[in-house]
Amino acid sequence: DGGGTFNVGVTAPGKLHVVGESNTQNLDTSIGSNYLYQKVVGEFEATVSLSDYFTISSMGAGILLVESPMEWISVAKADPGTSGRIQVAVCTAGVSAVVKNYDWTGYSNAYLKMIRNETGLWILASHDGGSFVEVYNQTSIKTMMMSLDIGPFVYSNSASIPIVDFDYFRVVPVSYLPVEMMIRTGNSTSFTDPSWEAWGFPILGSSAILDVDSKYLQYRTYFETDYSWYTPSFDMFACHSERYLPEGYLESEDVTPSDFSMWYTLTTAEYHDSGLVKYWYSYDHGFNWIYAGTGGSYSISSTMQSLRIRVGLETYDTLSTPTVDSVTAIFGTALASMYVIAPETVVAGQSFEVMIYAKDSSNTTMVHWSGPVTLTATDRYGLESTSGALTVGTAYITNGGYVTVANERYNVAETIMIRASAQESYGYSGLVQVIPGPVATITISPDISEVLEFTSHSFSAMAYDGYGNTVSNASFTWSVDSSIGSLSSTTGSSVTFTAGEYTSIGEITVTANGVSSSKEISVIRTAHNPTFTEPIPAQNKEEDCESWELDLTPYIYDEYHLVSELR
Repeated sequence: DGGGTFNVGVTAPGKLHVVGESNTQNLDTSIGSNYLYQKVVGEFEATVSLSDYFTISSMGAGILLVESPMEWISVAKADPGTSGRIQVAVCTAGVSAVVKNYDWTGYSNAYLKMIRNETGLWILASHDGGSFVEVYNQTSIKTMMMSLDIGPFVYSNSASIPIVDFDYFRVVPVSYLPVEMMIRTGNSTSFTDPSWEAWGFPILGSSAILDVDSKYLQYRTYFETDYSWYTPSFDMFACHSERYLPEGYLESEDVTPSDFSMWYTLTTAEYHDSGLVKYWYSYDHGFNWIYAGTGGSYSISSTMQSLRIRVGLETYDTLSTPTVDSVTAIFGTALASMYVIAPETVVAGQSFEVMIYAKDSSNTTMVHWSGPVTLTATDRYGLESTSGALTVGTAYITNGGYVTVANERYNVAETIMIRASAQESYGYSGLVQVIPGPVATITISPDISEVLEFTSHSFSAMAYDGYGNTVSNASFTWSVDSSIGSLSSTTGSSVTFTAGEYTSIGEITVTANGVSSSKEISVIRTAHNPTFTEPIPAQNKEEDCESWELDLTPYIYDEYHLVSELR
């Protein structure tokens, strides 16, 4: 009765989860709680197991027994765990009252029991469901009618919502006939086979020793009840047999994998129970056995292609046996190729990532393969070597069947492929375009340091990265000391310099990407032939005369140069 919500096994697995209504209580003739009930007649024993999530001291849950709104009795685990109590309420002639509060401090769960027999109604409680204490006894219950409603209930005397999980609610007669069982044995799945014996004597809710040898056992059950509100239930049938030999062996066929490389590990999963499991393996079809151990993981490194497994089981109790769940032998397939992943574009001298996968013939990554991998750079066709070399030439696959080289480098600006090889297998990456790095140096040509005044000369600039690669897309900016001349342009890879009048030394400077280079230029005078003002006297000397000096100053004149500047 009542509203609220509930579910079975959803919020709390295996339990009845109830979210009750607020302002619900049982008071006098008003039964307002959330109530799930069935009919019961005669003597009975009812038990409930519950766990509450109460938040305030106005909530409760337990067992409610109702004859009518005028006559009822309840037992509830009331209030939160810190102030918990077992509360018994009785309504007689339409007037209800709390007749017992039993301390239950510190517990949010309770096992409550209500027993009706010829002496009256007994109410008990337990923390663990094993040991119960008496909470209340009501002898006047005998005045109630024989047909009653009973079941679990939840209430809240406030606006707060009560929440509780019921593990179970059970009600059974105080005395009832047990389930009757009969058993027979046989050696065939056909029930008409003469090996089937006659049905044995009834087994009444207990155990029996058969002490017979047979392959099969059959049982039948009979249910009987004297109560319209109670149905017997059959919960379990257990048959214990002694059918295990002290020891035995299992042996596999030869396992011969194709595309085989080597065996790696043998891993087992077993349960010893009251016994022992042992493992052996053989590479020569069972002629010689190698003992592995009693279970676990073992290294069986071998390049022999055939493998056979033997399992020995020993039991010290014929009612139990060790069990083997799995025996797993891991082998490596032959390495067929290397799969290489590299960027399409990288910068010369800067690190980039290369991933190398070991692949079998089906293009599956060989997660158990390990070993060194050689890395080389080839031309775009994978045929010739390149003008540069990879800085990381060897990588190691240790687990997972792949390796990541995070700091690979190549210093020459060109298009390459990366070749990975191991054993006799190899693979190539896609094309990798290595582009120049940032400008590091600039050269100016031609390499001249002197020009004649009022002459023009063409200068060109070339930019290189830190590894000598030409940076063809560099943007150049030119400047010149105004004292030595002027430029035809301030941008471009080539400019024309026009020298001014004879002066001292100055510089031509070119800049690209923050890097500059300068060339020192001297502007020199234009050479003119001197004028001889008078003939040079004859220099007649005796034969075999030594050298002599002749001062030409008196004989020449230069309009543009001082005599001291002549040479």
